[in-house]
Amino acid sequence: MMRFTVDARAFSDAMSKVSKVLRKSPLPILEEIAVHVENGLCTLTATDLDTWLVAELPARGDDVSFVFSRTKDVMKACAHFEGELAITFVPKDERDGKIEALCGQRAAEFPVIAHEDYPECGTIEDGISLRLNAAALFRRVERVRYAAEKGCLGRRPQSACVQFREDRVFSLDGRRMACDTQPGTVFPAPCLLQGDALTHLRAFGENEVTVQIGANKVCFSDETLKLYVRRYGMDTYDPDAAIPKSYREVITVKTDELLRELTYLKECIGSCTFPYVRFAGQELLDFKDNTVTLAQPSVGHMIYRMSDVSTAAYHACRSQSRTEEEKERLFYKALAGKALQTIPWEEKSKDNENT
Repeated sequence: MMRFTVDARAFSDAMSKVSKVLRKSPLPILEEIAVHVENGLCTLTATDLDTWLVAELPARGDDVSFVFSRTKDVMKACAHFEGELAITFVPKDERDGKIEALCGQRAAEFPVIAHEDYPECGTIEDGISLRLNAAALFRRVERVRYAAEKGCLGRRPQSACVQFREDRVFSLDGRRMACDTQPGTVFPAPCLLQGDALTHLRAFGENEVTVQIGANKVCFSDETLKLYVRRYGMDTYDPDAAIPKSYREVITVKTDELLRELTYLKECIGSCTFPYVRFAGQELLDFKDNTVTLAQPSVGHMIYRMSDVSTAAYHACRSQSRTEEEKERLFYKALAGKALQTIPWEEKSKDNENT
């Protein structure tokens, strides 16, 4: 038998922190927490093979290693322990055994399994390092990770990961890009990291962390906790290539008001398969001159008589079997040659600048 003691509250808190990584897995051992005691240090580890959370706390007693086989039950029991917690490992055979936990007048017994089968995380050697505030970095990640594509991590890591490049943290999926720039914080090496794994930065609270960038992993650590995240390469996208150098139109809005209106429209759309929002200027409908202004991407703003637009819309939409593309094609075909005036995009942009 081997025995060690730890502070019950610190042990319970450490289990609670690392357990956030655990998820349902075809490998039962990945649903459990591993315990390793050596040289006066108790290390608790949890992993899903992409992310490792490792917590350390002082311990006294014998060196021992094992893996809980009922982690959730152990956590429930430890939540009621206060003071010094004594854990005794009792081997059953070469692979399995049990632990006996004693804390004051309370005692519990749980089965454990061999530590040898638990995936090793390894360490980062000769990595590049820097110091960051964990909460500030977490907020930056939260601002951008929604734009990463789901379900394509193995095929397109650039689209699925949060990317770190110099002073930028960004995500993009081919339709949109979210980018957070902080000139005072520069990553010394480009990284592709899974956004869901980075949510575990919350475990550090407001603490400063050391970031070590290795060839295959990135480690975030403070005095008692380490977060290892798998690195999906260093071939990050150039965000400047996705940002247009000029715009056809520039519209200034109040973000809170725009968000409120978009939320309203989203709730009114219902079950539309491909919902979209169309932005139109104030001069879309002119009831004084009985005209309609339509924006065509390749041409500019085109002004038509209301009667022509109404007739074109009727002929395009009278058959319910037509697709949206067919209706749009027939609509503009009926309006061909009937524009009263065409305002190219360049002229429209100049008008906006003058106003």
